[in-house]
Amino acid sequence: MNEGASERVLVVDGNAVNRLLTQSLLEASGYPADVAIDGPHAVELMIGRRYGLVIVGASEPGPAGFEAAWQIRALGGKAEKLPILALSPIEATKMPAGLLDGHVLLPFDAADLISRVADRLGRPTLDRPARPPADETPPLVDTAQIGRLAGKMPVDKLRALFASYRDGHDARLARIEALLVARDLAGLEREAHDIKSTAGTFGTPRLGLLARCLERSCKVGDLEAAKTSLGAIRAAAEETWPLFERAVEAALRRPAEPTHPSAPALR
Repeated sequence: MNEGASERVLVVDGNAVNRLLTQSLLEASGYPADVAIDGPHAVELMIGRRYGLVIVGASEPGPAGFEAAWQIRALGGKAEKLPILALSPIEATKMPAGLLDGHVLLPFDAADLISRVADRLGRPTLDRPARPPADETPPLVDTAQIGRLAGKMPVDKLRALFASYRDGHDARLARIEALLVARDLAGLEREAHDIKSTAGTFGTPRLGLLARCLERSCKVGDLEAAKTSLGAIRAAAEETWPLFERAVEAALRRPAEPTHPSAPALR
């Protein structure tokens, strides 16, 4: 790896939508970012380029969920001390001790993520906002969250990102239908987990709640409950997408926030 300080960030995530979103937010905030789909890909990139921070998407507790982080640490040398943040729905108490340097809970707030990145890379930032308390019955669409995302990157990237999320969700539901027919509960659980992990970040919290119900049904082996949850997700999606598209268009018409102001206030 090259010598010298770096603000370049490496994003390692098997979830394509999360990978694209994280990279786009970083670059819009002035941080150059590369992406890797898994640990071996990350190791390959790190051999030829120096990074100041690694963000690892971890979807499950235990060693398997953090395989990429373990593989990076195994490089030795500077990689043993390289800051690694986990981007994960897993609570910090379930993270492997001593492996990571921080944790951003999914679904994440864009300003919170960038503030944590700045903390690690030594760049002064504005105060990070407090996360609002969770509502027991979340709305179909969180317009405030969509607006926060819309204020962080160029319009063309945002349109592509939101379209990728919508199309990816529809494709995932089609895969879930096939997995139900095959009675593949493990596969169903993985797909439900991916919906849960991205829904809140993209401002569709009701879909996230219903995906959590589907995930739990799969964990206990209840195929009938899983079918019921899938029906609820489909019905909610039909209501969600028209509202989602209107909220996205309204957010994109607003002036974008400055991505990296010249003189940010120190915390």
